[in-house]
Amino acid sequence: MEILPLIHRVEATRGANVFLLVDQTLALIDTGFAGNAERIIAYIRKIGRQPQELSHIILTHNHPDHAGSANQLKPLTGASIMAHPADAIMVADQEDTLASSRGPIPPWFASMLTSLSHSAHIKADVFINEGDMIPFLGGLRVLHTPGHTPGSICLFLEKQNAIFVGDVVINYGDKLSRPLPNPSTDLDQAEESLRKLAQFPFDACFFSHGEPILENASERICQLAYTSITTPLWWRILKNLRRLARFHLRLFRRTG
Repeated sequence: MEILPLIHRVEATRGANVFLLVDQTLALIDTGFAGNAERIIAYIRKIGRQPQELSHIILTHNHPDHAGSANQLKPLTGASIMAHPADAIMVADQEDTLASSRGPIPPWFASMLTSLSHSAHIKADVFINEGDMIPFLGGLRVLHTPGHTPGSICLFLEKQNAIFVGDVVINYGDKLSRPLPNPSTDLDQAEESLRKLAQFPFDACFFSHGEPILENASERICQLAYTSITTPLWWRILKNLRRLARFHLRLFRRTG
């Protein structure tokens, strides 16, 4: 589905949203879970392009719901995998750091978060860093936004005044929210990265989880960034259990 001119969300994928940038060649932002490769290729053909035109696979971070199909797509298309070095060589530490001072977490929920935060074991062909400009649609600027993972990035399309925020922010539909922490989360860095996004004026915001906002999106991000967290994690989970259940149901089913 074309959301804005030359910016598509690939249909019928599982996991995080998969975005396709249509230029002289094609670029993919994230790939969703493993098993999406054929669906992504089918979508490329549906819009009248060929799989061999996919030149770049850009990963916002190395979690399996984002990077799971990168290794499958690479030999089918010849695309280069691009990621921040902190995630491209990341070895996930699975020690559970979620409880600590933020309060107890139900074991089933901690187990689910840990399973979603394992490294997808991708090998990047190109490392991308803060300030790098990827040559698609007039320039796609890399913003290093660590916190959710050490190498999380966002991508700013300057000419379109649009931003791809990965998992820095989640759009639940009725509200924007910070993602729940996982074993690789640094909460202080995550807050710094969220405030970094709040400094950018942009109209459109594309979330890895949730529907895009196409007008005045930066105002919504600013409001979230400067709203302090005052309740412990376990209370937020219980309070939002229904919303979280809907979110994870969408995560594992096909979207589009």
